[in-house]
Amino acid sequence: MSIISVSLEFALLVFAGFLIMRIKLFSGDFRGQLSKFVINVLLPCMIARSLYGRESGGGADIPMILLLSAATIILLFAVGQAAFVLLGRGDIAKTARFSTVFGNFTFIGFPVVTELYGQSGLFTYALFTLPIRLVFYAAPYFLLSPDRSSRRFDLKEAARQLINPPTVSIAVGLIMLLAHIRPPQFVDAAVNALGSAASPLGMLIVGMGMADAAPKLIWQRRRVFSAVLLRNFAAPAVMLALLLLIPADVHTRQVVFTYAAVPVPSLLTAFSVNAGRTDEACRDASVTVLASTLLSVITLPCWIYLLKILLKA
Repeated sequence: MSIISVSLEFALLVFAGFLIMRIKLFSGDFRGQLSKFVINVLLPCMIARSLYGRESGGGADIPMILLLSAATIILLFAVGQAAFVLLGRGDIAKTARFSTVFGNFTFIGFPVVTELYGQSGLFTYALFTLPIRLVFYAAPYFLLSPDRSSRRFDLKEAARQLINPPTVSIAVGLIMLLAHIRPPQFVDAAVNALGSAASPLGMLIVGMGMADAAPKLIWQRRRVFSAVLLRNFAAPAVMLALLLLIPADVHTRQVVFTYAAVPVPSLLTAFSVNAGRTDEACRDASVTVLASTLLSVITLPCWIYLLKILLKA
């Protein structure tokens, strides 16, 4: 499928999710319950299937993939930290730094990789995002908390955040891959069917989350533009330069670049609330997610197409 087709599908599903919430089609915390179902059931099925469904890694350069993951975290953190200092170290600076390092690699990254690069892309992407996912759940305490000196770091709570269905599914999938374990055909079919539902439902959830903030707020809170520009333009540009210099194969570089091109993570607002940030900072986080996601409908395909041209893929 072409990147244009993927972008149009992405936009349609996001709009559908937005519309579902706007017309109040479901009562109660439907978005919250659906998100839990996708993250705890469907996404683990997709990840595990993408791993054990390949034969001995399918020729993937696993050390290179993991090295690229670590390099991505370090490089984007350096960019985000520089922005944090330049923006004055305040609330919006913290939002900008977090948004630079982390993108919506679950609800947008996985669907895009699935459509563009198939099962081989999923395998690479699941491995690449494993270290990022581990850091992602611990990062809010360090990057978003208003005053860490008044907060006691709970090691047990941090460990609990790191051990979750998606990370467990990666471990299970890798064990099954390396041990050449395959489930019975009917089990594999069921897991594959559940995993296939993660992508479209994930896109719907993105749209549902956007319904919480009115588009007019983007202009009213123009200070969020710094975080949006960093995530939608600076992060992809930096990663593009890195990926053009390294000796990894074209397929790996294309899949890895998807992470850099996705918008701000949809969990930014929830993380801001849990970190004890002010109401104003949490509202800015919501508008940042909205603006970055809307803009990504244009920037995401443009960046991926640009990399394709440069790699002559």
